Amino acid sequence: MRLKDRARTLWIDSVCINQTDIDERGHQVGLMYEIYTRGSHNCIYLGPDDCDMLKVIGSMRAIQREMLAETRGYLDFGKMLFGPSGSTKLSNIPFSIDIKQSGLVEFFENPWFLRLWVVQEASLSCASTCYCGEHQLPLTEILRVAAWLSHKWKHMPMITYAQTRGLLNAMSIFDSADGTYGYHRRRNTMWDLLNTFDEFHTFDRKDQIYALVGLWQMYTRTSKLPAALTPDCSLSVPKVFSNASKFAIQEVGHLLLLRKVHVKAREKETAWWPSWLPVLDRRMGPDQVADLTTDTQTAAPAASRFWSRSSDDSIWCALSTCFAADGGLTMLLSNCNDGSNTLGVTGLQVDEVIEVTYIPAPLTASATLALMAALERPRPRSSWVENELAGDIETRAGLVLQAGSTRNVKRVTYITASRCYQNIRRCLKDHHCFPSAPMGPGATADERAFAFYAAAVSLAVPHRAVFHTKDGLMGLGPECARPGDIVAILYGCQWPAVLRPLPTPGEYEFLECAYVYGIMDGEAVHRHEEMGGKDRLFRIV
Repeated sequence: MRLKDRARTLWIDSVCINQTDIDERGHQVGLMYEIYTRGSHNCIYLGPDDCDMLKVIGSMRAIQREMLAETRGYLDFGKMLFGPSGSTKLSNIPFSIDIKQSGLVEFFENPWFLRLWVVQEASLSCASTCYCGEHQLPLTEILRVAAWLSHKWKHMPMITYAQTRGLLNAMSIFDSADGTYGYHRRRNTMWDLLNTFDEFHTFDRKDQIYALVGLWQMYTRTSKLPAALTPDCSLSVPKVFSNASKFAIQEVGHLLLLRKVHVKAREKETAWWPSWLPVLDRRMGPDQVADLTTDTQTAAPAASRFWSRSSDDSIWCALSTCFAADGGLTMLLSNCNDGSNTLGVTGLQVDEVIEVTYIPAPLTASATLALMAALERPRPRSSWVENELAGDIETRAGLVLQAGSTRNVKRVTYITASRCYQNIRRCLKDHHCFPSAPMGPGATADERAFAFYAAAVSLAVPHRAVFHTKDGLMGLGPECARPGDIVAILYGCQWPAVLRPLPTPGEYEFLECAYVYGIMDGEAVHRHEEMGGKDRLFRIV
């Protein structure tokens, strides 16, 4: 990093901060926003040249020429790469160079692209240069190439997990660091940051929060940090996560954060981990990355679903965001600023779980038929469920098993879900195997719909169970659900919540969000209001 012709003053975190002094480290972490914004240049050392950088640089120059040609000198770059919501569009035009031989993909295996601290380093600095051996490149060029590779994801060669993870992270850094096309176009709250950068690595778990506060200051143009985000290295991990999560909830005014809560992930934490608090630094495993699917409108690299690696290495996928079970009512919290780990939320109790049907893994042909028979067994239903909820048992079971998933931002229709459900059952009975659905250019609309449905079911059911309630509602919720748990609507939460009553009256354990047929668009809330029902305060511990 030394210059040959003049002196240069460098600030290096591992040298300039006493990492063994907790008080000093916490104080310095709180100054990162000032440190990076006041620096004249950010020097990034990527290590020795062990990936043939001359070849990589040549490939980057070729990609830049391709970008210039296809985007009219970058005039169309933004609208070609990003949709209205900020997701990456996928191109149908192949690369003009041989990506398999270019060395570009291997370049993004560099561990620098995995570290969370580098995001604010890249975003806050006025200019950044990457050094690899004797070679140097502006960071903006590297990140723009990553964005282009993500844009042409469909034409990428088969790549390893390390390459995939590094490339996806580089795309996220580009979103944050480039104010022309990326994240600066959208509101960036602490929730946005926690959601976007949860796949980056930290050596200290608390840095999952602290490495983002400088970014939050940049986006909100705030010079003084609020108490909930002020670094304090003496606090426990649950306390740091809880403080930041409560702050994020209040900042955005909704409970979307609850979507990330997964019982399996929480079981690995300390006994006093709050049940409503997601494990914010969980990671996506190599098998989950390989399973990511795409369509022509949304990008796999921007992975819009939450994924979690469980103890048996199968995936857990969070529910779709297209629902409004709370009827759009304003979130009401009672104790976000009292310093406790309890979350007090106003809502209503919908029903009580009386039966749970566990979903076997793996779902063999015989096990699937047995599951379908169990779901189709007649059960008593209250008058309001019987009279107000449309659809026969096949429609209800068909939608519950895939959690009402969406395709191209549109919900699967009742007819499609019922038809696909019947198709699966018929094929299992006749051929004792799952129906195949060719997805080549000649595939019919029905075949494509079935392929999507089958994929949605495979994502929805792992580590979940089907439950029935006293009134006859059917839902897909946590596999740990049991009779006596309740289904509740929490105002500000788009999904019904499965809660477990605790011995202390009014206190509950939050299990997970659920899909419950017939109440995903505020039906339970509207009925509650029409009947003059009283809201309830749920103290979730």
